[in-house]
Order: sequence, then C-alpha cells, then structure tokens
Amino acid sequence: MKKTVLIASLFALLLSSALFYLVSKKEQFDPHKEITLIDGKKFSLATLPESKTVVLFWATTCSTCILEMPELSKMQAEKPFNIIAVSMYYDDENQVRKYIASKQFNFMFVHDNTNVFSESFGNVKFTPTMFVIDKRGIVSQKIVSGTLEEIKKII
Repeated sequence: MKKTVLIASLFALLLSSALFYLVSKKEQFDPHKEITLIDGKKFSLATLPESKTVVLFWATTCSTCILEMPELSKMQAEKPFNIIAVSMYYDDENQVRKYIASKQFNFMFVHDNTNVFSESFGNVKFTPTMFVIDKRGIVSQKIVSGTLEEIKKII
C-alpha cells in the first residue's frame, strides 16, 4: 500500500513538473531564419521595421479566417505592425494565390506547403491560430480561434 502511494506521489510530482515546464517555456522562433514569401521574396523577422509581428496561420477553407483577415488589415492600418499570413500545408496553393489576388492586404503571405513553418511554431493544426512575436523571436501570445479583440489588447 505504501509503495503504491509513493509511486502515485512520484508520478504526480513528475507530471506537475512537466506541465510547469511546458506552461512556463517561452516559444521562440529564430528571428534570423530566412522566410520565403509566396511571391518568392525572402526576408527574416529581424529585418522587419515594426517591433511586433502577428503570425497568422489560416486556410481558404476557414470561414473565420476569411472574415477576420479584412478586419486584421484595418487594425494594421490604424496601428502599424507586421502580419505574416501563413496558409496551411493542406491548402491548395492556387486557391491561396487566387484569394490573395482578390484582396488588397498589406500582409506578407507564406504558403507552408511542406508544413515546416507550422512545425516551427509548435505544429499548428487549427485555424485561425495567431502568434504575437517580438523582434527577438520570442512569442508573447498564442491565440487559437480567438477574437480580434484579443489582438487589439496586445498590439
């Protein structure tokens, strides 16, 4: 009986330590990593002029994304910040290009056809997912299926 309680206590301690580590760990994206945009241009986060960047993972099949992107664009016009819109690997690149061409966003667009970008942000699976990061590449916020009101408070 004592052995069972000891093992359960050790397991609980190990589990709580692992959870504490995961919650307290700051996600980080290498700000010097070169990113290729859908138009073929290359840049790194470290070269961007504004101090905050929103990385938006989206898909043309995500109705919330399609509704929020014009509003996010308006927010960007009111208070400048960078937006990198990353279309998911499963999204058809031609459909992404068609959507981008039909709008006038001042975003940088990346098509994550190899899923590498998503994996570098903790293997993003849901859209919309937004990360707010600083020039050092440190993620200050992660918002999954959140609202633009949450972004307004941060930016």
